[in-house]
Amino acid sequence: MTGFLVGYGVVFLPFLLVLLISGSFVGSTAIYAFMALMVGPFLVGGLPGLLIGGVVMGVTSASGRQRPALPPPPPQPYRMPLPPPRVDDAWSRLLDACEQPVQRCDQALAAVPPSPAKDWLGQIVATMRAELPTARGLAETGRRLQLDRQSRLNEHPLYRRLFAATQEFAATERRIGEVITQLVAQPDLKRVDSQLQLLEQQLPHLRPAD
Repeated sequence: MTGFLVGYGVVFLPFLLVLLISGSFVGSTAIYAFMALMVGPFLVGGLPGLLIGGVVMGVTSASGRQRPALPPPPPQPYRMPLPPPRVDDAWSRLLDACEQPVQRCDQALAAVPPSPAKDWLGQIVATMRAELPTARGLAETGRRLQLDRQSRLNEHPLYRRLFAATQEFAATERRIGEVITQLVAQPDLKRVDSQLQLLEQQLPHLRPAD
């Protein structure tokens, strides 16, 4: 319908001007001029405009149906929130001194060939790792109590307990390193077993007894 109105309007004005200039609306020819003004733009502009508009609409509809629908945007990957920055204070340094030996023992144990002694060592390292949550709890408690602001921090029971744990973790790491060295060198397994038994008895113990 839009094409018909556009075509009719484009032709109607020139027809009207021609009829006015020629004086066709004067006298007995006025009725013929009026009919020509109605019919002429309809035939010359309205019908062609209607046809052209229909063709354009059909082509547009067909292209719209054939155009594939765009896929939905891919979901955004989930990003893990960054951990809070670690506070550099006396408690963090003590906690690092407990965690680092366990990590180094894990790395050293990965290079040992499979054996019952390696499995035993793995259980010992797992026992060390199980003490770390308690060490973190001690460090967090000391930090919340703002004990690091005291002039004699190293005399507080929490500090002394965590400091003693760092010494135990370091000593256990040294003994595990000695046992791993013997395992790699293919030592006497009976001697290694006795050392492992002694090592189990000397592990750090921060958790309360069951």
